[in-house]
Amino acid sequence: MLLAMADDESTTKETSKRAAPAKKASRRSVRYSDEQKEEILEFVREHDRKHGRGGQAAAAEKFGTTPLSISKWRKGKGAGKSAVRKRAARKAPARTAQRAQTASSTAGGGGEEGVLEQMLVVREKIESLQAEFDSLKARL
Repeated sequence: MLLAMADDESTTKETSKRAAPAKKASRRSVRYSDEQKEEILEFVREHDRKHGRGGQAAAAEKFGTTPLSISKWRKGKGAGKSAVRKRAARKAPARTAQRAQTASSTAGGGGEEGVLEQMLVVREKIESLQAEFDSLKARL
């Protein structure tokens, strides 16, 4: 009987011990050149063209990068100096037009009067849009 109890205790101890979980390999940060990024992005575009979706995940698995990095590259963030210049060139006209509009509105009446004048113009535009909306809604 003592033997049976000893066997029970040893099996209980053995089963309660768990193997230590395997440690994940730590990722080392890698700097990708513009050519490497373009190669990865071309793979993503080609994969998406063939399969409709899943290009980022497939590229991340194939090239050993993260989907987040690829997403940033697709949006143009972190895509290298040439992409930064291209983004700035695309955004410049919009910013310039916005600044010109702001400058003309403040110069139009000298401060508060210019702002009030602009508010009246916007209010009239809102009223005309509301009237148009009401007429279209009535047709439905």
